[in-house]
Amino acid sequence: MNQELLGRLDELKNLTRDQLECARRLDGARLAELNFRRQELMFDLQLLIDESLPVPIEHLQTVRDVCGEINRLEERLEVVSRAVLDAIGGSADTSTYDQMGRVGKAG
Repeated sequence: MNQELLGRLDELKNLTRDQLECARRLDGARLAELNFRRQELMFDLQLLIDESLPVPIEHLQTVRDVCGEINRLEERLEVVSRAVLDAIGGSADTSTYDQMGRVGKAG
């Protein structure tokens, strides 16, 4: 389970990195694909966490480190997304995915 959790967290980190790059390049089609994949991955992660025992202490720091990297990437993605919306005259109150993969209001 722990290797699966760590693998899924790494997948989320890489996916978030890809989302950031797509946002920078204004690649809306690919970003939409990644958003859909993110929603699926967040659901899978939630199930994995709900069904698992606590993470062993020897893996806890690794989980924290990866989650910290994901958080920093998500913060950068939010900044880039807001800058793009400002540049094209869009509203930050548009529907988007939150960190849990649910559709809601940005900002």
